[in-house]
Amino acid sequence: MFSFQGTLERRPYIIRIVVIALVSVVLNVITAVLTGDPANPTPIPRTGALLILACGIAMLVATLAAVACRLRDAGHSPWWSLLVFLPVVGFIEIIWLCFAKK
Repeated sequence: MFSFQGTLERRPYIIRIVVIALVSVVLNVITAVLTGDPANPTPIPRTGALLILACGIAMLVATLAAVACRLRDAGHSPWWSLLVFLPVVGFIEIIWLCFAKK
């Protein structure tokens, strides 16, 4: 899941991206529960904040690895995976790779 080597076909890529998105939603719900009311947020304990940060970084690396492997499978340079950091362009790239052919 965190390997940047090899290729990734369409179906495994879509499954991996969906799993990453679901983990992201769960992490966001946990963060919302920990902080409470948006008008009067409760500070998150330092340990919880570090855990949330570590999970976020792990999801970012997993996403970059999936995109790089899928790009290689579609015949493009894995360096294009850096487009994920651009807000709208990265989302379009992730969706495009779901339909890109070899």
